[in-house]
Amino acid sequence: MERTRAFRKGDQLFVSWGKPHRGKPIAKQRLSHWIADAIMLVYSSSGLQVPAGLRAHSTRVRVLTTPAAITCFVADFLKTDKLKDDPPFQFSIRGYAPSDQDVVVSLFRNGILEHVYPAFFRAMSHPDHIGVALSISMAGYVLGGSSYFQAFLFGSAWAGFIYYCCHEIYEGYMMTRLSTDMADIQANYLDNPDNGFWVAETEVNGQSKVVGMVAVTGKRRGEVTGSGRDDQNGGVMVEENAHGAGDGGFGELHFVVVSFVCRRKGLGSQLSQKALDFCKERGYNRLVLDTSSPQTAATSLYNKLGFVQTSSHNNTHRNRWFSKMARINVMRLEKFV
Repeated sequence: MERTRAFRKGDQLFVSWGKPHRGKPIAKQRLSHWIADAIMLVYSSSGLQVPAGLRAHSTRVRVLTTPAAITCFVADFLKTDKLKDDPPFQFSIRGYAPSDQDVVVSLFRNGILEHVYPAFFRAMSHPDHIGVALSISMAGYVLGGSSYFQAFLFGSAWAGFIYYCCHEIYEGYMMTRLSTDMADIQANYLDNPDNGFWVAETEVNGQSKVVGMVAVTGKRRGEVTGSGRDDQNGGVMVEENAHGAGDGGFGELHFVVVSFVCRRKGLGSQLSQKALDFCKERGYNRLVLDTSSPQTAATSLYNKLGFVQTSSHNNTHRNRWFSKMARINVMRLEKFV
């Protein structure tokens, strides 16, 4: 309270520090989201089982409806001293094995579908979509005889359509990849010396657990290329070409996925570095990848690793209008090795 007294604009305990909402009370939904994430992170980092009541798809009710789970958390927190003494996560990266199929598919599925909601909220915050939503809501209000419910219904229909576009782009791509190259990783990656597929492991409760994955496909000089789809953050359609391929060809990065509890611990950088080292071993002169615009964290990571953007488009495996409505752009990043 003392630290925020100078700029506090209310008597709420939790207020915002950042502009432009500095000093204003934090919304209950946002605070609930933070508390739930903090509780899950504490449990995971201490090797404890996360209470089932904390798991929800909606960030608006993650904690508000789980008092029992919070009580359980407080009791466990007071009873254990692991939070201070446990060492940080130690990761090991190894080649893919057939026994990893189920966990790899699960990681890939979750890693792709988690982009739907960020893409949706990002699209709906665009001024054009806000204007359309307000116009449609006003039309519903007038046509419904000054009905607020009708206005809400019309506006919700527009929001539902935008969500559908975002969902189709990510889920459609996921299903396509699961039925093609990921259906037989051994044949499509391991049996080809120009390709590679790795998983990251860490120890949880005394047992090794796969918590990350990465793959590389090689493109040699003179190899015929064409349109393809990349899973990197959205499964967008990639227009491959030989620009800058050089005599050594190039590698294409796929499936960079890290489990939620192991993020912000450097694993994404380690997996990317593994791909870069593989490209050096195979004589590739660069590594390329495609990422979608809603994934600002991934883009920031790649920029820190030295990748630079070389092109951008909105072509996905779905109809181009889906990408336009969802406001999703595809950025190609490259790094010379």
